[in-house]
Amino acid sequence: MIPALSAQMMNGLGGGDPGWIPEGAVAHLNFIGGNYFAGGQSRTVDTILGGAFLPVSIDPSMGMYVDNTSPNRPNAIGPLFDDIAAGLAAGCTVVFEIQFQDDPYGSFIHLMDAAGANAATEWVSGTIFGGAAYVQDQEDIELSAGAGSLTTAGLHKIAFTFARRADGDFEYAVSSDGSVAETMTVDYAPLSPVNTITLFHDGDDTSILDDAWVHSITLYPAVAPAGLPALTA
Repeated sequence: MIPALSAQMMNGLGGGDPGWIPEGAVAHLNFIGGNYFAGGQSRTVDTILGGAFLPVSIDPSMGMYVDNTSPNRPNAIGPLFDDIAAGLAAGCTVVFEIQFQDDPYGSFIHLMDAAGANAATEWVSGTIFGGAAYVQDQEDIELSAGAGSLTTAGLHKIAFTFARRADGDFEYAVSSDGSVAETMTVDYAPLSPVNTITLFHDGDDTSILDDAWVHSITLYPAVAPAGLPALTA
C-alpha cells in the first residue's frame, strides 16, 4: 500500500503524465529515449540536472556516461530535486537501470545536508561495492543486496527505498536484478532539509560510478519490499 504522499509528490502524479513514464512513477529520466519527466510534466534535461552535469555525456543510443575519468558530475536540480527531496520526506523508491562496462562499482545517489559527503553531518546514500548494492546513512543504516552477484559487466537494475513508513518507524530497502529485498527499519526520521542530491558521485570525487552508461532513473512513492523484485527484474 502506498503511504500518504506530500503535495509535491501528488503533483508529480498529476495530469501532466505524457504516457511514456512507468506506471505510478513520480519522475523518470530516460537517457536513451531522451525523455525526462519531473514536477508533474515533461522537462528538458538541463532543467533537472545541474552541478557539473555535461549534456555531451548523453549518447542517444547508449545513455549517459559516467566514470572517474569523465568530468560529468550531475546533481539533481529544480523539479527533480524537489521530487526526490519530497520523496525522502514521504518515503520513496529510486530505480536505476545501468549498463556497466566493467565490474559495478561506485555511487548511485547521495542525499546530504552539505554539498559533499566529507562535509555532510546527515546523509543517506545508495552505492555499489564488492558485488553488492548498499543503503547507508550517517547513523545506523547499513544494508546490502546482491551478496557478490553484482560482479560482472552488463545491464543491472537496482532499487533503493528510503524512509518508507512502517508502523511509525522508517524502513529502508534494496533489491538488485530481481533479488528479494533486504530491509532495515529505524526509529528516526530521514534528514531534513536536504541541501544537495548528487547522482553517480558523492560531491567530493571520493566515490564515483565507474565506467557505466545510465539508461534510466525512475522515482516512485515508497514501494513495499515485496514489490521491489518486480522493479529490478
